[in-house]
Amino acid sequence: MRVLYISYDGALEPLGQSQIIAYLKGLSLSSGTEFTLITFEKERYARDKNACKKVFSDLARHNINWVKLTYHKNPYVLSTFFDICLGMFFAVRAMMSKKHDLLHARAYVPALMCFFLKKMFGTKFIFDMRGFWADERADAGIWKKGGMLYKLVKFFEKKFLYSSDVVVILTAKSSGHISGFIRPGTGISVIPCAADLNRFKFYPGASLKMRRRYGLQDKFIFLHAGSLEGWYLVDKMVDFFKIAKKNMSNAHFFILTHSKPDRLLKLIDAKGLNREDFTLEEAAYSDMPFYISAADAGLFFLMPTFSMQATSPTKVAEYLGCGLPIVANTGIGDIEDYVLEGVSGSLVRDFSKNSFDAALAGILNVSKNINTKQQCRKIAQKNLSLDAALSEYTNLYELFI
Repeated sequence: MRVLYISYDGALEPLGQSQIIAYLKGLSLSSGTEFTLITFEKERYARDKNACKKVFSDLARHNINWVKLTYHKNPYVLSTFFDICLGMFFAVRAMMSKKHDLLHARAYVPALMCFFLKKMFGTKFIFDMRGFWADERADAGIWKKGGMLYKLVKFFEKKFLYSSDVVVILTAKSSGHISGFIRPGTGISVIPCAADLNRFKFYPGASLKMRRRYGLQDKFIFLHAGSLEGWYLVDKMVDFFKIAKKNMSNAHFFILTHSKPDRLLKLIDAKGLNREDFTLEEAAYSDMPFYISAADAGLFFLMPTFSMQATSPTKVAEYLGCGLPIVANTGIGDIEDYVLEGVSGSLVRDFSKNSFDAALAGILNVSKNINTKQQCRKIAQKNLSLDAALSEYTNLYELFI
């Protein structure tokens, strides 16, 4: 079986390594599927020529032909239109050079390409939604809800849902919002963001090494790995940490991010906190399990908006796989199925002081339990493992053989 897989996220960025490359390599090994992979690479990652060569050769060994295109950001809208045209050119060329049995679109921009490719070649089409894109951008204040771009994307969203042969979503909560737009007989499959649990596990030696490297041997480390922008409520995370610091003098907030730190540093100063209680670092994706192993609790808050019902943060699988309990807020996808009170973390119901106090007490109790790491990992193995996700995708692909 040969699949044309299109992603607007790059294979070189951390998300691409965990959610694209790992999946396609696994599917190639488990089912013998051949892939043509089209991605759009951001300059900051593509300039690393050694990384590009390594990915090219790694993918080639797994029968994955990688078509690496450049992602364009400016001018706004026109750059995306240019990328769509460029992607269509290479996709049509791939379809004409070899027969492909299936189109797999990862999110909306690739779905537009696959929508037209299906009309041109009659090939079956999987719409892998990855969330409610228009609503995400409206919730983040990037687009105006009801504006032209929002309406245009929502119009095509219905087209994608109706024309696709299978729809993949990240959360069970989101299924009710799309079921009315698909054709009778079209399957809906819930596959949350997963992690390779052979890599994401607790490394006791790495934990000690990391703590020594940063001088944090006696600290209770809260970890946030990921963006400080968009839907992430950085101010609320700092508020929570401020309460934690008042209750435990050894609290430390370790942040792994590629985001610019300016806003965070201003928040730290404005809230009267000491910058020495924070560590900001950039880390290679390959080192992530070691940093997670050094932490005592994961911490992240996201806007509890409509669009977040359809999101599945990859960090949940990675944290739990490493045995790390989590402090998060409700209203984020199926988070209540994974962060279980008193077992694998603590949930914030609102952002009041009382809620923060309760969540802090909860995570401290969980962290003292000698069985916590094992319990967290069991939840990841049951719900969020790469093996489970690959099994689901294999079953979907077999529908089209």
